[in-house]
Amino acid sequence: MTYRRPAEVFHPGEHLKDELDARGWTQIEFADMVNRPVILVNEIIKGRENITSELAEEIGRVLGTSAKVWMNLDKAYAKWISDTVSEEE
Repeated sequence: MTYRRPAEVFHPGEHLKDELDARGWTQIEFADMVNRPVILVNEIIKGRENITSELAEEIGRVLGTSAKVWMNLDKAYAKWISDTVSEEE
């Protein structure tokens, strides 16, 4: 059987950036909406921070999605990174 590598999985911050862009919201506006520091929102968008369950709840509330969406994106990205590192060893 041939091994097929799954498509690249993107950090949830990239999805969040797309959502903000589509809505015309700045990171500052969004940070106010989720009651978090702008630096945290920026670090998530840059892929340097993960999304906690509490933040996933706030993101879901503001964007009209479930927290599960954001937790699943974060979990899928972490697994993809782990699998990618394992393949390289």
